[in-house]
Amino acid sequence: MGLVDKDNIKEYRSTDPMLETPFFKKIMPRDRFLNLLRYLHFENNDHAPDAWKLRNVFNSLNNSFQEICDPTEELAIDEVIVAFKGRIIFKQYIPKKRKRFGIKVYKIVDKKGYTFNRKVYLGADRERLKSGIKVKPTHATILELAESIKNKGHKLFMDNFFSSPELFQQLHKEYKMNSCGTMRSNRKHLSKRISFSNNEKSDEAHFWLNGYVNKQNCRIWSEANPQVYVETPLHPEKLTVWCALWAGGILLQNDEGHNVTVNGDRYRAMITNFFIPELNNHDVQELWFQQDGTTCHTARATIDLLKDTFGDRLISRFGPVNWPPRSCDLTPLDYFLWGYVKSLIYADKPQTLDHLEENIRRVIADIRPQMLEKVIENWTSRLDYTWASRGSPMPEIIFKM
Repeated sequence: MGLVDKDNIKEYRSTDPMLETPFFKKIMPRDRFLNLLRYLHFENNDHAPDAWKLRNVFNSLNNSFQEICDPTEELAIDEVIVAFKGRIIFKQYIPKKRKRFGIKVYKIVDKKGYTFNRKVYLGADRERLKSGIKVKPTHATILELAESIKNKGHKLFMDNFFSSPELFQQLHKEYKMNSCGTMRSNRKHLSKRISFSNNEKSDEAHFWLNGYVNKQNCRIWSEANPQVYVETPLHPEKLTVWCALWAGGILLQNDEGHNVTVNGDRYRAMITNFFIPELNNHDVQELWFQQDGTTCHTARATIDLLKDTFGDRLISRFGPVNWPPRSCDLTPLDYFLWGYVKSLIYADKPQTLDHLEENIRRVIADIRPQMLEKVIENWTSRLDYTWASRGSPMPEIIFKM
């Protein structure tokens, strides 16, 4: 203490003649000095990380989680919101979440739901920003949490909020683990060959002259092939229309005829005489073609014709990339285009097939590119839902355009 050096604080106010130093007792009594020393604390926390007092608690919990249980081979990483409306600097407000106010926590869990590792989101990582390392925040979070399972051969699943080609490559190369996840179509370094905007969907629909609309067209989900019996045809004249839809526009063709049934010969003639020539205005090397499993679409001669044009970029039954049967809720023409067009073309009550055809062309031509982009975004959301639910149907879900 200053110029006088003693073994402990109590000796500075000792009454022992051999150790006594009266100066200290005159300034302040011993007990008062010890009380001040006990409760007085100086600390500069301006540059301390958020929740630094709780960090040891979090680390202790994570260590306990990892010691108690060995995780399964398949692991998933995601964010959860712990509901909290109190006052805290790292509280989050996310309007689209069910729990809008709370603390965001990133977690790695196994398929049984056991939490193996977690990290509380405290805001921007200032240390990473100061270091100048150019890594996305979600990318850095995945790598930090994956340190606990590094080089152990796990399979990591995630949604499109985290996934990116760069992250998957780094996890495979440096962490020796495989990754799987949905991918946003605008992700950087994502190959254009699998971009959803270049996926062209096609289908046919009947337009009845008297305005008959089959409202049940998009409500069937069956594990077995549904059987339909029609005893007597009672419908009036009809016009059969074929359309191909993608993010950039819609191709329409109705030369299949009036009151006809589409067969393999008519379908291949339309592909050869109309569709393939139209593709000259597009980059065919980057275009994918998707069709449903109708018999005329999947005949061997038809598949061979489409393979000659699209190669492996064909999504179809019996094609290079298989498409789930009876999946009208994954086909934009079924869940959007046909219903949208049929809701508008009968407004002026057309009396002839030519008038009906004119209305169909006008309504399709008026569809804005922004609407088509939303349709494709909605399509990717349906794919995400189907993938997450392991192919189950989508009950009680309304997708708004």
